[in-house]
Amino acid sequence: MLFAFLAARRKLHWEAIKLIVRLNLFILFGFVALSILRAQGGDAFTSIPKPLIEWKYGWQDGLKANTVGSAKNGDPVPKGSSYLTTGYSPDQIATAYGINLIATNGNGTNQSIAIVVAYGNTNIQHDLDVFCTNFGIPSTTIQTYYPNGYPTESPVNNTNWSGWASETSLDVEWAHATAPAAKILLVVDADSSRTDQCVDYAVTNLNANVVSMSFGSVEYFGENSEDTYFQAPGVAYVAAAGDNSGEIDYPAASPNVIGVGGTRLLFKNGVYTESVWKDTGGGQSIYEPFPSYQAGVNTNTNGFDTITMGRGTPDVCADADVYTGISVYFTDPTGLTTDGWIISGGTSASTPIWAGIMARRASLGFSNDHFLDLLYSKQTNFWPCKDITNGQSGTIRAVKGYDLATGLGSPRADQIVTLDSNSPYTGISQTIIFSAIPTKTFKKSPPFKLAASASSKLPVNYSILSGPATNSGALGNTITILGGGTVVLAANQTGDLTYAPAAQVTTNCIINPATQSITFPALGSKPYSTNPITLNARASSLLPIGYTITNGPAFLVGSNSVVTTGIGSVIIDAMQSGNSDYLPTKKLMSFKVIRAPQKISPFSPIPNQIVSNPPQSFSIPLPTANSGLTVSVAVKSGPATITGNMITLKGTVGTVVLTANQGGTTNNYLPAPQVTTSFKVTAH
Repeated sequence: MLFAFLAARRKLHWEAIKLIVRLNLFILFGFVALSILRAQGGDAFTSIPKPLIEWKYGWQDGLKANTVGSAKNGDPVPKGSSYLTTGYSPDQIATAYGINLIATNGNGTNQSIAIVVAYGNTNIQHDLDVFCTNFGIPSTTIQTYYPNGYPTESPVNNTNWSGWASETSLDVEWAHATAPAAKILLVVDADSSRTDQCVDYAVTNLNANVVSMSFGSVEYFGENSEDTYFQAPGVAYVAAAGDNSGEIDYPAASPNVIGVGGTRLLFKNGVYTESVWKDTGGGQSIYEPFPSYQAGVNTNTNGFDTITMGRGTPDVCADADVYTGISVYFTDPTGLTTDGWIISGGTSASTPIWAGIMARRASLGFSNDHFLDLLYSKQTNFWPCKDITNGQSGTIRAVKGYDLATGLGSPRADQIVTLDSNSPYTGISQTIIFSAIPTKTFKKSPPFKLAASASSKLPVNYSILSGPATNSGALGNTITILGGGTVVLAANQTGDLTYAPAAQVTTNCIINPATQSITFPALGSKPYSTNPITLNARASSLLPIGYTITNGPAFLVGSNSVVTTGIGSVIIDAMQSGNSDYLPTKKLMSFKVIRAPQKISPFSPIPNQIVSNPPQSFSIPLPTANSGLTVSVAVKSGPATITGNMITLKGTVGTVVLTANQGGTTNNYLPAPQVTTSFKVTAH
């Protein structure tokens, strides 16, 4: 039997299975109770600490919205939630989730909601009457049943009693507020160890149409054998997904149960917005197999392999954050807490809201059989749930489509109650006007804002379909240009409880290429034969430079080297041909090639000579010029003559002086400095 498995293991594994009744998120009641099951939710008195309701970011600030801190842009606390005095009223929740749009005959008539709890609340009828009087709702007589006998524990100062008593007031009051014509059947377990019998009793003996279970246990081996307790024809089973980030609770993990997660619901200027409640439970089951109805919905959005993953929870969500919580009237039968109004949160709060919606659906004649199959199949195209895409619980972020924090989303109740296999989404149509964007220039145009508008006045989200740009900001409306070209921008409005999603509208933004310039360092005058000369022009775009010699005695070697071939002016054209980001540009540079200096190597030493008859001749090595030009050698004075490199003595004594000259006879070289040497001719 459901959870009897846990009870049977109590002696062997008590430390592993004992669980704490969840109280308020801010523990103001001052008690903790042990139980095999735990109620999912939190209650808080109206004296909520002030620092926790100050805003750091406003409701239109995307993923940063509603994080706690100091005010930004003077964003006020959203009116309507009134954290300092009370939680949301039934009318406010009805407006937020479209419950007020349901036909009057869909108020739960001829339906019964079984609220399964432990211990109960002996003051529940009184609490419900006060609640209904305060909010102008006709009260109803609660029918209470004890399938396993009345609790044997004394309620006096009993934390188990107190925790479950506040849970009882929350569940009964809000199931009734959501479906005021439905019969409320309060089915109470004596100590939370045999809730399986209570669920079975509610369906088999009381003919309940909806079973609301704001409790759960961490998943356990063998739980799937209990799934048969949630298969009665026409019955909707609704369970809280839990209040621990990333935790999977049973029975919400059963594929036959609608698992309900939690959101943070805000109201400002007539608009309700939602993000993930940071503590909502959810994840993929390790014991329940992957159900066919989730195929194609949660694949490729959360990184899971549907071949190996288990059942994903939650399926849906609703308000659960105690700081955007709901009003509950509670009289504690144990005397542990002060009686009166409290603000309640946790998935205990979101579960009875969904239970009431399911009762309303049945009262309109729509079957709750295989509801999850129907809901998942319709969410892709017709959006009977409002997709929650902001915020995260633990490491699990909300994404577009199904996610393990908020499931398919919060209810569009008017769509949920009439959903069938032929149901289209019937929200009011809306259109988007996306004005043309003036032409921009890369590197000159700063980031700019987009300003499309929807006829519904709802905020428009933007995306870049293609092109050299990025977008940022809460709505993606700040565009930063990355290059030249065409940027294709899309504007979307996904709709809400009143409006259907708008058709996507696109527009183009032309980004002209930027101008660029070339820096070409002056080369000055270059003596002939200073080769090669390296060219070092640089484009402001850092794109590569190409060179062309348009005039003068030189030619290119490789990509950026010049070899001169004579004297004169050389004109070089440095070019950058541009691309999609930059326009082409060029710059001319000229330099002169002037005559190069040259020098003559020294004479090799010539030994002194002795006069002989006939006259003596001998050869000498001639000096050379570094220019490679021919050097002329002559006898400047003395008793000798020279022809070529042959010196002939005249037969007399004296000193012979030789000179070497290179006159720069071509236009490329200057005359070389004269080089001289000498030797003596003696008689002996």
